[in-house]
Amino acid sequence: MGKIKVIYIISVILSIIGIMLSVYLLDESRVLSSSFCEISGRISCSSVIQSKYSKFLGLPMAFYGLLWFITSGILAFLSLKIQKARLGLFMWGIIGLVGVFVLNYIELILINAFCLYCGFAHVIAASIFGLSLLGWREGIY
Repeated sequence: MGKIKVIYIISVILSIIGIMLSVYLLDESRVLSSSFCEISGRISCSSVIQSKYSKFLGLPMAFYGLLWFITSGILAFLSLKIQKARLGLFMWGIIGLVGVFVLNYIELILINAFCLYCGFAHVIAASIFGLSLLGWREGIY
């Protein structure tokens, strides 16, 4: 199996994990009852999920994460066969990375708390971006 295929298969797998994590985050009652994420006043999913920043246009932020991971999974899968999809995944990854920076700013600066589940989703999104950059560059050379 070639290096490019491995990159995009891993991206598909990470996207599926991101989808599952986003679905989990959509069920706020399950997240809020999880002791895993309530470590201190600053490491607290409930502080983030119950903040005024937890929704955009009336929808939970996890909904937008779900859409992002579904789209990235589709683009990663298409990238296994269609070279133009690789640029699409890379561009989509840039959008995701900007979202990660904005959400981290909101969590750490505006809310003054950090959600571990959200952090895992951010790491997955950043990893998909990194893999998409590698795959796109491999396709150029």
